[in-house]
Amino acid sequence: MRKYILPILITIVLISAQSTSKAQDNIKSLFSYNYGIGFATGDLKSYIDKKLFDGFSIEGRYFINKNISVGLNLGYNDFRKYFDRQDYPTTGGNISAVQTRYFNTVPVLATGFYYLNSVSAFKPYAGIGIGAFVSNYQKYFSTLEFNKQTKTSFGLRPEIGTLINLKNGLGLIVSARYSYAAYSYEEFSSLNYFELNFGLSFSIER
Repeated sequence: MRKYILPILITIVLISAQSTSKAQDNIKSLFSYNYGIGFATGDLKSYIDKKLFDGFSIEGRYFINKNISVGLNLGYNDFRKYFDRQDYPTTGGNISAVQTRYFNTVPVLATGFYYLNSVSAFKPYAGIGIGAFVSNYQKYFSTLEFNKQTKTSFGLRPEIGTLINLKNGLGLIVSARYSYAAYSYEEFSSLNYFELNFGLSFSIER
């Protein structure tokens, strides 16, 4: 599916480039569903061995004026890695088994964004999300659950991107996000990952 995303976006953007910027500057509220692809960094990168992840989020933004919005974002990101059978040291001795590692996180963030003036169909923005990352750590040896923990941590997520106006309130969001959470457990001293985000939005004008 990923290989089709870029051609589809380019086609839609070329079509939408004929739109005016007036609708972009009159947005009162915006709702979106977003699909994220990306990669882990830091301790998470070591834990899941550089594996890409899939995720999604739903979001609402309320525009105080044409340049500032506040809102809420609720997401889900899933990471997993499978290891071939080998010997693993434990407190009870070595275990020879296939190991599976899972890590998923649910960001619940209050957001604030600043928008530049619209250029044709595009409205660039930058901002940040602040809130809680609910993280679930799981490690299995074969089918035996070896270690599991769910923990809520404070986190931040800077984001830059652009709104792309289509027509009749429909639009796209393309953005880059970097998430950091003060999560610590086992292999982790913090939680970090980068995400490219592609969203479908619906806006209501003033």
